[in-house]
Amino acid sequence: MILSRLCTKEAVGTSVVSKRWEHVWKQVSHLVFDKPKTINSTELHDGSNPDDTLITKVINNHQGHIENCVINYSSSQGLKGILNTWIHSLTSVKHTKVLTLIRHFDCWDRTGKVFEFPSNSFSHPSLMSLSLRSYTFRSSRPFRNCSNLRTVKLYSINATKVEVFNTLISSCPSLEVLVLYITCTHDIGGPLKIENNKLKLLHLLFMDNIGGLQVSSTKSKYPRHPKYLFWE
Repeated sequence: MILSRLCTKEAVGTSVVSKRWEHVWKQVSHLVFDKPKTINSTELHDGSNPDDTLITKVINNHQGHIENCVINYSSSQGLKGILNTWIHSLTSVKHTKVLTLIRHFDCWDRTGKVFEFPSNSFSHPSLMSLSLRSYTFRSSRPFRNCSNLRTVKLYSINATKVEVFNTLISSCPSLEVLVLYITCTHDIGGPLKIENNKLKLLHLLFMDNIGGLQVSSTKSKYPRHPKYLFWE
């Protein structure tokens, strides 16, 4: 299908080609929102963001379930609960199976604000795979009751202490694939503990300020190449 090769914004644009194409994009099973254009703070004087509006409209107007959704968004987007609304709509309404959230920081944004996901954000039964990039977690509450997740990928993820990561991982007892690029923002604490009996693959890209690694799984298979298993 032609639309499957386009990013979502381009796919939606085909609706103006002809009457026959007006609603075709609403049936695609994969949504990919590319990184938005760089904007400056003066463009957000009214608190709104045109990219937020586009993403919201696409999700709301889409018909049927979504297999895979990738959202690239800037730190000036997803505010005032909009990101949480997207997550809820994608999981609870669209029954998305694979969700990727990639946060990009605007060049003028020096605040380093911590985005807080609500409790149980990723616990809907339809969601099987979750990938997050560039977030800081103060607690593991967003991952409560996440027995639905089979794959979790955390890239450039910070936590205030290693216990946050330990509880986060243990809250996903059905994990089969775990990819980690993680850092603790405070002093080195205890070890990272991975005790998931269904885990088949652990891909440890990087970890910092964490006092070692303890793995206990009956099914884990560690790739032999050193780039796949690394810690200080």
